[in-house]
Amino acid sequence: MFMAKEILIISLPNCSKCDEIKAYLKENKIPFSDRMLDSELQTELVMENVYSNPPNVRVDGRFYTYKDFKANPELMFCVESCSEGCSCCQK
Repeated sequence: MFMAKEILIISLPNCSKCDEIKAYLKENKIPFSDRMLDSELQTELVMENVYSNPPNVRVDGRFYTYKDFKANPELMFCVESCSEGCSCCQK
């Protein structure tokens, strides 16, 4: 069974790191939403205890940084449902 993950890219204008993540997702045909950081979103992030600078990536409610993306993008964006104990989603 295929289960798409809900992916949100939180970015800033003229952010090359943000563009890199979005290009990766587009290239791999992974659907995502994009939202520019504004004061309302900043407040939401603080409420979630997220204090890192964009790009921030929220995948099914879990936040990742650009450093996480560079370390292992496949882990972040694994979009197929996995069994318990799978290595790609570290369940």
